[in-house]
Parts: sequence; C-alpha cells; structure tokens
Amino acid sequence: MLGAGARMPKKTSTIRPVILRHAVACFGDRGFDGVTTRELALAAGVTESSIYRLFDSKENLYEESIHAAITRVKESVKGLQKQLPHTLRCWFESLLRPDARLLDQVLKKVHPADRKLLEQASDPVADIIATVAGLIQDGRVSTLDSQAISAHAQIMVMALFHLKILQADEQPSKRERQKIDSLIESWADLIIPKETQ
Repeated sequence: MLGAGARMPKKTSTIRPVILRHAVACFGDRGFDGVTTRELALAAGVTESSIYRLFDSKENLYEESIHAAITRVKESVKGLQKQLPHTLRCWFESLLRPDARLLDQVLKKVHPADRKLLEQASDPVADIIATVAGLIQDGRVSTLDSQAISAHAQIMVMALFHLKILQADEQPSKRERQKIDSLIESWADLIIPKETQ
C-alpha cells in the first residue's frame, strides 16, 4: 500500500512494476481466489482500471506475477560462489518472501493457471537443487550415488524454501539468521566433511 502522502505512479513504465510487485505479494499470501482486482489496485496504489488496461485480466496479471517471481528466483542462483554453505545462505537471503510464497501457491496447483505454469514454477527450485547437488558431488571425499546426492540437496533446499515462506518478516532477524546459518552449517558438515569444504 502507498503510505500517507505517497502519490500514484503516472507512467505505464512506472505503474506496471509496482502492480506486479504488489500482485506477487498478494497472490503469494492469499492465492489467486483470495484476492480481488480491487484489492490488488488498492495494494499497488493504482486504479482498478489500470490493472485491466495494463494486464487485460486478473488471470494475465497472475501469470505475469508468476513469471516475474520465476525470473527473480532463477537470477538468485546465478553467480553464487562454489562453496556449499555460502551458496545456500546467499540463495536464501536473495530469495524474496513474496516470490517464494507465490511459487508455493503455484506448486499447490489450486488455480487452473497453476497447472499450466507448474513446470516453469518448479524450474527455479530445481535449478538451486541441481546447483547444491553439484557442490555436494564436488565436495565429497567418499562417493554417494547421484540419487542420494539429489535427495540431500532437495531436502535442504526445500527446508529453506519453506522457512522463507513461513518467515514472519521480509528479512529475518539477527537471531533467525543465526539459526538459519547454524542449520546450513550443521547440514553441510553432515554431507561434506569439514576438511573438504
């Protein structure tokens, strides 16, 4: 929502990203059926007609919101350093809570558009799982089969993904961050012996 004294954006190039950002948060928190275009417009500080003018329909806005979240989550995987705990920490910190919540809505397959977008919404999560699995493979002294490595990576990534969804605030507190770091470090120590990290 716009704060007191804030003005509604005027240009289409300015309005569109504002609507998308707020739509990701609203759809992520309440799902497709849990929010109206009127509520989306109010959250973004625009008129409802702006939503229809720029996106044609609530369904199109929902799909574009999902694509925006997918793009940001995929970008969060790029450029990560080749160190397992650091990679997981960077990914978790760069993963936006609204993006995680919206992708979780799609993965639940509630709305008909979710079924159509399921594979695309799964891709960014699969990307980080593959990255983590590759780091596990690179760091192991003893060999695990690829299925076990993938399972270890999936468990940790999905745990962090769901922690982000459940996170009360957009950014974790210092105490929450310490707990997350401890979780990541403990898990990494179990998967890759300390001397090889």
